[in-house]
Amino acid sequence: MNALYQNKKFRTYNGEDHLFKLNPDGDYKHFQDSFLGSASYTHIFSASTFLDLLGSVFTTKTQQYVFKNPLDPRYVNPDRKKDVSGNAFLTGGTQNWQFRHTTTTTTGKIDLTSQVTPIHLLKGGLEFDYHTLNYRDFQIHVDATSGFKPALPKPGSFDFNTYKNHPYQFAAYLQDKIELEYLIVNLGIRFDYFEPDGQVLKDPNKIAELDTLQPPFPGAFVRKASSKSQVSPRFGISYPISSRGAIHISYGHFFQVPPFEFLYKNPNFRVPLTGNFPEFIGDIIGNADLKPQRTVMYEIGLQQQLSSDLGVTLTGYYKDIRNLLGTEIHTKNEFRKFAKYINRDYGTVQGISVSFEKRLRNGFGGSINYTYQVAKGNASDPNDAFNKTQGQGGKVVELNKQLVPLDWDRRHALNFTLTIGKPGDFVGSFIGQLGSGLPYTPSFFNQRTGLENSDNRPMFFNVDFFLTKQFRKNFSIFAKVFNLFDRANEKQVFTDTGRATTTLELTRAQQQPRGVNTLKEFFTRPDFFSAPRQIVFGLTYGF
Repeated sequence: MNALYQNKKFRTYNGEDHLFKLNPDGDYKHFQDSFLGSASYTHIFSASTFLDLLGSVFTTKTQQYVFKNPLDPRYVNPDRKKDVSGNAFLTGGTQNWQFRHTTTTTTGKIDLTSQVTPIHLLKGGLEFDYHTLNYRDFQIHVDATSGFKPALPKPGSFDFNTYKNHPYQFAAYLQDKIELEYLIVNLGIRFDYFEPDGQVLKDPNKIAELDTLQPPFPGAFVRKASSKSQVSPRFGISYPISSRGAIHISYGHFFQVPPFEFLYKNPNFRVPLTGNFPEFIGDIIGNADLKPQRTVMYEIGLQQQLSSDLGVTLTGYYKDIRNLLGTEIHTKNEFRKFAKYINRDYGTVQGISVSFEKRLRNGFGGSINYTYQVAKGNASDPNDAFNKTQGQGGKVVELNKQLVPLDWDRRHALNFTLTIGKPGDFVGSFIGQLGSGLPYTPSFFNQRTGLENSDNRPMFFNVDFFLTKQFRKNFSIFAKVFNLFDRANEKQVFTDTGRATTTLELTRAQQQPRGVNTLKEFFTRPDFFSAPRQIVFGLTYGF
């Protein structure tokens, strides 16, 4: 039996938070409470058969607000954000949205394993996940209609989003490990089922007719989202080519439920005719009828032992990914463009990796792995179609018909570890990553100058160091140093230069912003860089 509780209070720093650099008291605070409780039991029927049972509950409560009380008089009119011009830090104003999300997942799992014959090892199991999603998102009004005092909109309106859903998942699998004298074969099959527990608009272009109605909406406008299921075969073989080497081949289908935020975003289907709320709920609606992502993976590899403590592995793989998320554009009142999430996009990933591993022996061990990978698809961002429409004044634009690099397409990646020490006494480990930069789309003054993801960010390099000293069997101390060399990796870049350190906006002839900062100060983006060196000390004690 295990239990884990975590309480986090934190702030984020991104594009919108950057505007509040000189006004941090007006920016969001984030709070998260999480609890995980689990219990497991193993029942042994015989020397060849046993049963594993697992049950768990995971609850997360997430809140985002400036002041906890939504009627706190310190909330001010959003017009205060207009006290300064563009490219200037805000000197007043508050973030007036509040998010209160609670998610609970209850899991039950049962696995039965039996060595039915010397050749066949059978394993089968069932798993059930039941989710409870309780969300409340709303904007605090401070304007003339409220007497310039904080007030809440009516629940169910476009800026007061509330819903409670109970999606659930079920899976069953059966596999057989066949161990022959010259071959090991793994055969398996898995069944996945997902019930989204949500509603879908029958005709998104008639969304305006819902403005005068309150949820739950009548069946003339919405329908229940359908359940989704998939049968996934799995196959693998390992064939020894010598006493020290083997070839392995695998093939499998995989089923992945979309993130819930895409299923249940704006479930009250509210789209305002004025204003712009793309980050929240105003311009994009979710789709509880989204299909799960389906992946087919092929892999072939060679494992070879070079000596008693040194081995090499060479692997090639290919993934075909379907039902990636995209958006389709609809129009409200023949005027307001909005988007709905759909399954539109696809991608492929192919690569090859080679790794060497030396076991910890005589005080020294380590590993090194190099991967060359190409990940392409017709779009990386689920909001791609919607963003292109926004950039064209609301005009629907033609989507990509060719494959482009996906957002996670890191062509070259080198990972390495170096371990020195003696188990049971002290062990020090260096863990490093070196890789080519991820792609980005070049643009100049918000106008694209190249194909999507046609250029790359600078190279990424990082080394962490972990040191553990054990004094007794159940007591040890440790030190962890993240980003040992304090390297400022450029995670994000200005799309006109491809660097995080400079932008052509600084050289364009224009007046200084109306505010308290210079252009150089405004375009200095600490969030574009990786976190600086961090050192953590601690101890562990086992009962």
